[in-house]
Amino acid sequence: MRALIDEYLSYLSVERNLSDQTCRGYFNDLCQFENFLRENGLAVASDEKVDVRRIDHVMVRTHLAFLYKKNRKSSIARKVASIRSFFKFLVREQVIPANPAERINTPKQEKHIPTSLSVDDAFRLMESPESLSPTDARDRAILETLYSSGLRVGELVGLNLDSIDLDLAVVR
Repeated sequence: MRALIDEYLSYLSVERNLSDQTCRGYFNDLCQFENFLRENGLAVASDEKVDVRRIDHVMVRTHLAFLYKKNRKSSIARKVASIRSFFKFLVREQVIPANPAERINTPKQEKHIPTSLSVDDAFRLMESPESLSPTDARDRAILETLYSSGLRVGELVGLNLDSIDLDLAVVR
């Protein structure tokens, strides 16, 4: 299996032009998978090497169950992507007839709720432009718009004069 991993990494580096860091991540993920299979006697041939032709989806799922014990979902998702992509390469190179990781679902990522300002912090922020210079007036208008509308910074940056209706006092 190690020779196939090396061939795959060469493909990633040369043909897909992936960075060394990305290739190193794939290498580590695939070596971890290979070591797991060997240590558990899965898909091991008589010469003690892992035979990729013997790997099935149950073995991939068993590895994932092992990963869930010590890894975060984001790490597991990357490892699943590495394994799935490796087997896709092996199918394309006609080393194996089917991808045993094709139907393995990637774990859903945890959604992090962004922290928000307290009311006191928001008021302190609004009052931070202290003078009436044009720059401070602009900054205060930006802060007021962000706070009162819930716009994202990227949306605010995309505004222009046509986006503002002064008669209705709205931003579109």
